[in-house]
Amino acid sequence: DDPAITEPAQLRYDTCVEIAADEAVGSDVLVTQIPGGRYAFLPFEGTTDSIGAAWTALMRDWLPGSGWQIDGRPTFEHYPPGARYDPATGIFDCDIVIPLAPL
Repeated sequence: DDPAITEPAQLRYDTCVEIAADEAVGSDVLVTQIPGGRYAFLPFEGTTDSIGAAWTALMRDWLPGSGWQIDGRPTFEHYPPGARYDPATGIFDCDIVIPLAPL
């Protein structure tokens, strides 16, 4: 959900992990696949207090003039192997990812 328009008590956030195609999971676990295609990503380094501004920079500032539009695939934050987190400062890194379709 977009925290700029959704009440804090109503915010939802999915957390995902990569699993093998034949991995057995419980019946209460949703298994899905992120569809392929064109995506834009913005490398991010900062804290939870500053990641919202990075999302805004990508969605509000870059996207409108890019010649692309967002499509119905999920937007997400990707934390690749080796992504860093410093518990002393709260600084972490990830990629902010949005799916693209031609205008």
